[in-house]
Amino acid sequence: MTLEIRRALGDELAACAGLVARGARENFTWARLGNVAAEFMANARDEEVYVACEGDQIVAVAALFRPGNFVHYLFVE
Repeated sequence: MTLEIRRALGDELAACAGLVARGARENFTWARLGNVAAEFMANARDEEVYVACEGDQIVAVAALFRPGNFVHYLFVE
């Protein structure tokens, strides 16, 4: 299958937030996490969010915060 990388569409942000939240819960088991999905959605307003898709499924999310020149989120299923 072909992997497509592109800017996330507005109606895909909730799915991106879900992927980020799952990844955070699975990998940051030592941390007291708040509502990761809600935090992602709030931060996404000021960031460039990209997705990697296989077919119609989002398999990775990257969010860039350009003013600070850093990758804020990077999660891959």
